[in-house]
Amino acid sequence: MKAYETLAPYYDRFMSFLNYEEEAIPIGKYITATGAKRVLDLGAGSGGHLIPLLEQGFTIDALDISESMLQILQDKLKSRGLAATCICDDMCRYLSQAAYDFLYAFGDTVHHLANQDAFLAFLRCCHRNLSEGGSLAFTWRERDYFEDMAELGSFYEQHGTDYLLWAVDYESRNNKATIDYTAFICGGDGRFDKIEECHPLQVYTEDEIYLAAKQTGFAFRDDLAEDYFKTERDADEYRQIALLKKI
Repeated sequence: MKAYETLAPYYDRFMSFLNYEEEAIPIGKYITATGAKRVLDLGAGSGGHLIPLLEQGFTIDALDISESMLQILQDKLKSRGLAATCICDDMCRYLSQAAYDFLYAFGDTVHHLANQDAFLAFLRCCHRNLSEGGSLAFTWRERDYFEDMAELGSFYEQHGTDYLLWAVDYESRNNKATIDYTAFICGGDGRFDKIEECHPLQVYTEDEIYLAAKQTGFAFRDDLAEDYFKTERDADEYRQIALLKKI
C-alpha cells in the first residue's frame, strides 16, 4: 500500500489546498477531552495534521510506510524545533511495545488498503495496539465521491509553475478506484520533468465499515463523533469520520 514515494518531494506543494491546521483542531479537542496520553498518527505522511498538534503541545508519535514522506516530516520537525517518534512501518502489521490511548488516520488513508481483508487487518492491528477502552478515528469517503471524480475523467491543477494532472477511474462492480497522478515540475531552465504515480484505492460502504468494526472488537461511537468531529463532517459532503472504541 505504499503511496507518495515518487511524488513525496512535491506532496506539500500539490496538496496545499488542504487546511490541515483546521482539520487538526477537533483531533486536539478529542485528545484533551479524553485525556489520551499516548497518541499515534497513522499514515502521518509529511505531518499535515501532526505538526499543528505538536505546536499546540501534544505528544504524538507518527507512523507511515513511506520512508520518503517520513524523511520530509523529520526535516520539517527539525526546522521547527519539534520532536516526535517517527516509525516507518505498515499500519496493518505494526506492533507497539506500549499500548496507545488514541489512534487516528485522517486524510482518507484507509482507501489505500488493498481490499476488505487488508481493512480487517488494519482494524485488528489497531485493536492490538490500543489500551482498554482506547479509541480509533479515521476518515473515509463515500462512493459518490469516487463516482463524481470519475465522471470528470482527467483534469489538472496549476501550482505556481508546476502542474498536476489527475485521471480518476472507478469500478462500481469491485468498489475499486484508481487515481493516476502525472506531475510536470518546472526546472530552472524552463524545462519540465514528468513524474507519474498510480494509486489503486479501495472504496467502502458504511455497512462494510460497521461490520468490519464489529468483527474486530470495536464499537461505534457516533455520539462522540458528532460532538467532536461535526465541523469536519459538515465541511465536506463526501467525507465521513468513523470513531471506534475498543471493547
